[in-house]
Amino acid sequence: MIYQCIYQKNIVIWLIGVCAPVFVLFILFFLKMIGAGDIKLMSVLGGFYGWKISLKVFLLALLYGSVWSVVKFIVHRNMKERFLYFFQYVQFIFLTKKRISYRNNDVMEKSYTIPFCVTILWAYCSLVWGGVC
Repeated sequence: MIYQCIYQKNIVIWLIGVCAPVFVLFILFFLKMIGAGDIKLMSVLGGFYGWKISLKVFLLALLYGSVWSVVKFIVHRNMKERFLYFFQYVQFIFLTKKRISYRNNDVMEKSYTIPFCVTILWAYCSLVWGGVC
């Protein structure tokens, strides 16, 4: 906020940049598909760079996460199992109208998860720093 006030002379950019990721990503947080830390990280990026850059970083992070997922599917040979799990999860939510965690910690292995903050970092580095990282 101080950076935007001093250097950009516009607190509205900071406010929109901080609030936009919260509103956009809330549904994923509500369904327990991402953590609050990912939303806070996107809010920090939005506060510094504005909502447009934050949105670009988010979309690029989704793309990187998708590629990483496909690679993990190939390596672990569990694509069918993961899609079945996802469709059962969605079906359970629609039928029961109950919100449950997407990740079942009793069943989930490390091969099933992707830390979204890492893909956010990759997207940030490739977009904002031009691929320096």
